[in-house]
Amino acid sequence: MADSNRWRGYSSEEIEALSDWRIFDEELKERECPHCHRVRLRIYMYRSRDTGSLATQIWCPHCHSYSGWTGPYPPKLSISDPLVNLPTEEFADLNRDEDTLFEHLDALWADGVLPQQVTRG
Repeated sequence: MADSNRWRGYSSEEIEALSDWRIFDEELKERECPHCHRVRLRIYMYRSRDTGSLATQIWCPHCHSYSGWTGPYPPKLSISDPLVNLPTEEFADLNRDEDTLFEHLDALWADGVLPQQVTRG
């Protein structure tokens, strides 16, 4: 993803402040942002098309802070993904920079498509 001057990465201290966020056990509603302290922090998770791992993006549309990471996809977990059926090229276009990705995800949030649903089974 290309860098945008509008977005800043969360500091390690800010990420640490989120250590109690159980993203697989809770509703994925907005949380308090560790940078601006407004309840605007959002999350989007998806299965990587290349590796099958779990890719996670968190962002705050208020202060434009974000972070992203990948890890193993948890067994017996299902995460709804409104972008799963996008063609690979279109999905790659969304991920070309933070502005494009987060603007699209914010629109899905505004339309009620996000937050995602996590189920075990």
